[in-house]
Amino acid sequence: MAIGSANPVSAAKKDSTGTAETATINIHKMQYDGTLDSPPTITNTGEIINNLPSGYTKYEGDGVSFKLYDISDEFTEDMTTAEIDDKIKSLQEAIGSTAEEQEKWLAEGGAGHKYSGNGVTMTQDDENDTSIFTASATNTYGKYYLALETNTDEYITEISAPIIFGLPVTSTTGTKLSTVELYAKNQYTKTDDKVTKWGEQKNSNDLIQLDGAKFDLYKVKAGENGADKNMGELISGAKDEDDDEDEDILGRIKMKNLSAGSYYLVETSAPSGYAISNGHDKTDNQLGFTVSKEGTITATGSAWYNYLGTNKNIMNYLKPDFIKNHDEDNTEKTNNDVYQIGDAIPFVGHINVPKNIDKYTQFTLTDTPEKGLTWKGTSLSDFNFKDANGDEISFTESETNKIYSNVAATETNAKGFKLTFSAADLAAYAGKEIQVIYTMTLNENAKIDEDNVNEAKLEWNNGYETGSIPSKADPLTGGRRFQKTDGSTGLPGAEFILKDKTGTGAQYAQLKQATKTVTDDEENETTEEIKGVYTFVKWVSDKAQATTIKTDSNGKFEIKGLKYDSKEVNYSDKTGVPYYLEETKAPANHQILDKDIEFKVYFGSYSRTEDDDKVKTLFEIVNKGSIKLPITGGMGTLIFLLIGAILMGGAYWYYRKQKNNAYVA
Repeated sequence: MAIGSANPVSAAKKDSTGTAETATINIHKMQYDGTLDSPPTITNTGEIINNLPSGYTKYEGDGVSFKLYDISDEFTEDMTTAEIDDKIKSLQEAIGSTAEEQEKWLAEGGAGHKYSGNGVTMTQDDENDTSIFTASATNTYGKYYLALETNTDEYITEISAPIIFGLPVTSTTGTKLSTVELYAKNQYTKTDDKVTKWGEQKNSNDLIQLDGAKFDLYKVKAGENGADKNMGELISGAKDEDDDEDEDILGRIKMKNLSAGSYYLVETSAPSGYAISNGHDKTDNQLGFTVSKEGTITATGSAWYNYLGTNKNIMNYLKPDFIKNHDEDNTEKTNNDVYQIGDAIPFVGHINVPKNIDKYTQFTLTDTPEKGLTWKGTSLSDFNFKDANGDEISFTESETNKIYSNVAATETNAKGFKLTFSAADLAAYAGKEIQVIYTMTLNENAKIDEDNVNEAKLEWNNGYETGSIPSKADPLTGGRRFQKTDGSTGLPGAEFILKDKTGTGAQYAQLKQATKTVTDDEENETTEEIKGVYTFVKWVSDKAQATTIKTDSNGKFEIKGLKYDSKEVNYSDKTGVPYYLEETKAPANHQILDKDIEFKVYFGSYSRTEDDDKVKTLFEIVNKGSIKLPITGGMGTLIFLLIGAILMGGAYWYYRKQKNNAYVA
């Protein structure tokens, strides 16, 4: 590549002021991908070339430098244009096309001249375009210059050819150029490669190929912070043209058109159920690799996984998993989720500890029940821990390794707890299940025929990804609403006791009557009972200790906190758990019922949802009026006398008729 002056020169030209005229030299560093044996030629004109030949791009690497040498002594004043062109060609041949040849020429020099160490280093444009190198306006008209690439990176297969030019350079319109734009090229190799994504399987030592991961591909820029993203084509699940059509390509990531250099992959999204691999951070290059100038790819990062004889594999571990229920059977819901108030409800948290737990910086289990549940625990000793086989396991706390802590109550939640496990605590259970077993008590604040939400949450951080897994086991409890009537109107004044069955061996209910806080005009607060509203406390065998249930002014009462079978939606008295009411006092002017009243509690017996509306259901207990005896001298006597008079009158009429008929005239 050369731009020569048409006239030989021996002295610098000067302007009208006597100052030597100068020009700024910009060298544009280009790279060629080597796809053609004979790359297209770039013809330097001294001006910007907007349409470069196919295959040329801006140089991507770093560590390159250029020097500009004044080689005017290689030329004489009497040279013709043809001789100048021949001289430039002979110099380019003498200088050579390799770094070694050019260094030798610089040291020895043509015609005995020595240039080594005398060149001017061109400045790289680090802020705007690192492919441009500049020599400022000290390059004088009337001289010849040589631009050499004196340093290049290790991935270049062919350095730039020597550039020789004379100043001034004129434009295509004949104008002297104060800034001369020159183009130099390097040749490099592009190559393809592929890696495979693998993942562990639960309860198995075998790996499977994983589909669905997403990556970014970066090319390192030496000496700088950061890198160029996606330098090359990244394809997930790609096939080679010579692949067998039946080959399983799940988990394959193919990288195409990689030029020589240092790269790394960053996993941005893992397959479902898996945590992101260690190749997560573009600052540590754990999935790094290099492409040599010959196209050889070598894995260099620490996160590559050696499998099936190759280390170009990426490993994903399963995320932690967590399910909470009432049983040691690891299912989301069980049929044992209905309780009565006062029950100590078992909860079991099933935690799958990841195989790479040693990488985790956080692993905590937090339980925050609603106000209908009471957590009475205060320490780690209030838990039982088991492995998946049901064998007891234990954890040890210390002053520097506190596992248990309380979680304070809030406006919506009752007191709860938090278990903070370290990686060391769980190291022995890597890849296994542990069970966290504890109880909470269903209390008088429990919601009826609604979930009493008890959500636990497993939160984790594996150093490069965080997660939160909520799981709920929401116990239910039931109840029933009643009204004492005469068939149409509510009857106040009735009293009952609640039993679990009739006959011998019955248990009797102790209940708590609901209360409310009343504030008077002076803002004094007092507590008043709410008539007819009762919550179950416990069963007792002594009938004398049973709580008396009293109806309100409309004959109504309700009992909350009773157990039923399951959350099956069946609004029918044909199913459910039977309970019994024994009437101990009848309303005024009514008789006590002589038999116990059976009723059933089921999901929806207290209240149910119909067309998105809450519907309260009432169980009606009917009492007819008492049988009343006649009052002496009253209406009963008059009716009796009237009947007698009618009978006597009828007998007399029949006698007279018979006498007249007997008689014949």
